[in-house]
Amino acid sequence: MSPKLYNSLTRRVEPLETIEPGKVRMYCCGVTVYDNCHLGHARCYIAWDVVRRYLTWRGYEVRYVQNFTDIDDKILNRARKEGSSMEEVAERYTQTYFEDMKRLNVLEADEYPRATHTMDGIKRLIHELESKGYAYASGGDVYYKVRQFSEYGKLSGRKFDEMQAGASGRVESEDAEAQKKKDPFDFALWKGAKSGEPAWDSPWGSGRPGWHIECSAMVRQSLGETIDIHCGGADLIFPHHENEIAQSEAVTGKPLARYWMHNGFVTVNGEKMSKSLGNFTTIRDLLDRVTDPMVVRLLVLMAHYRKPIDFTDEGISAAKNGWNTIKEGLDFGDLHGDQFGWDSEKIRKLPPEDSEAVQQFRAAMDDDFNTPNALAVVFELAKELGRDRNVWIHGVKIETPREVLKQKWLILVSLVEVLGLILPVEARFLVLSAHYRKTIQEGMLFGYEHGSQFGWDFDKIQELPLEDSEAVQQFRAAMDDFNTLNALAVVFELAKELLRDRNIIVHGGKTETPSEVLQQKWQTLVRLAKKLGFINRVPMSATLYGDQSKASLKELKVIGGLTDEEIEEIEKIEGLIQQRLDARKAKNFAEGDRIRNELKDQGVTLIDQKDGTTIWHRIDKD
Repeated sequence: MSPKLYNSLTRRVEPLETIEPGKVRMYCCGVTVYDNCHLGHARCYIAWDVVRRYLTWRGYEVRYVQNFTDIDDKILNRARKEGSSMEEVAERYTQTYFEDMKRLNVLEADEYPRATHTMDGIKRLIHELESKGYAYASGGDVYYKVRQFSEYGKLSGRKFDEMQAGASGRVESEDAEAQKKKDPFDFALWKGAKSGEPAWDSPWGSGRPGWHIECSAMVRQSLGETIDIHCGGADLIFPHHENEIAQSEAVTGKPLARYWMHNGFVTVNGEKMSKSLGNFTTIRDLLDRVTDPMVVRLLVLMAHYRKPIDFTDEGISAAKNGWNTIKEGLDFGDLHGDQFGWDSEKIRKLPPEDSEAVQQFRAAMDDDFNTPNALAVVFELAKELGRDRNVWIHGVKIETPREVLKQKWLILVSLVEVLGLILPVEARFLVLSAHYRKTIQEGMLFGYEHGSQFGWDFDKIQELPLEDSEAVQQFRAAMDDFNTLNALAVVFELAKELLRDRNIIVHGGKTETPSEVLQQKWQTLVRLAKKLGFINRVPMSATLYGDQSKASLKELKVIGGLTDEEIEEIEKIEGLIQQRLDARKAKNFAEGDRIRNELKDQGVTLIDQKDGTTIWHRIDKD
């Protein structure tokens, strides 16, 4: 039997019958890239990521496309406020989107079309609408004749007397623009150019596309005239998705999508999320509080995708407890499998038995992607393994046969991966210990902090071959056997050795370890750690020691992967330090103390050196 899903168009649960057997064409409305993503985005993209993962697990070949709206009044307004450009704002927040989704383990789409890259398709679609009598030009703009499309309102169920422009926050202006419309319900397909705004040439004059036409053109360009699933937030049903249907189907005479799926709304402590209420929360804000992204992901999946979800401290606490239960079950094989003679990495690649648990999970997910019921199966498996793990670590013999344990663990891993709650193999072991992770990240900073005082040439270091040292041989031996834990232990030991030398240097001492040995250790650490998924960058949120004046900011950006925001923050800190040095030279010690205290309040500690210079480090407040 095929999975069943709720179709917002027909308002009932229907079996999935795809256009091409075994293939799914799926389109998700993406973000307008003018700000960091918020909780509503997390809920939306986790939900559709799970649908995509599950359909793939069920054997479908899924092509998943998600757009970026990179032309919009909100982007232009931010660019004006910052004194930058639409392109700069859009590119910055496109990158932050990818960073946030990676942390939440949301798979990348197969294609990310952008409005600015789809201009020919947009203009073609508008021309076709105009030629068929569904659009008209007026004063440099082009508008859609809403009443011309007899099925308008079939998705939202609204009648004309119930409709109002801007139901999804896109309010058409009611002054000059209203005068250009033949009917108040008509909406813009093309907007004439305004002074100081980006514009493209068109048959109707210079301008830019309206919001709704973008997705119609991108769906057609990337997936065809009719797709299987079109999804997005419930706030997009009207007017955005309603308008997409009107635009696309007026031209093609075919359904735009067989199934329309929409996820429920998000509230924070029972209230609508709003900046005016002070509860507007970005994904980054939440992850800084929660620390483990899988807790956020689990919290989203604990509610059915069509139901509202309330982000509360109690809900986050429940998700933390649930994630700890799942982790204990996963740890059984990762930490103890070798004691039972398992090769946990090879076991992961085996298909699980079609057990009762698998059948229950499939039944839950086939029922309109019922993740709460699917999680009940996962929790039960995890608790059973957790109980056996507790028995084992206390030295008591486990009565459950080893083959049964192995199969339970394999099923748990498989089902958790379907839900996206388990990280890729390269990163999975890195979350086992925050101490391991932090130590390795700090060790990777050693060269950037202190390499210049040893006369290291960063360009040459990057080109040097990795010495076949004892550490490299141990790492290779571990990874040849897919033993990531042993490989992690090698990297951890290298980091600890470097940190011992760093502590001596930071406190004014002289390390006895030769410069060449330190360089080789650091080079080895960086390269091996990257193979385990560590990012070779300088994270401002982690403990950061500052010898940045010696390793230039340009080097840190190119080699260390610093973002522009992090570069700007370092420059501000270095600027204040220089002001303090100038004040001290002028014997204005009160001003020097004021600056020191200001930096201390920001979590920055200064260490004055004997040669009159000052180095700094950031203390991790966590």
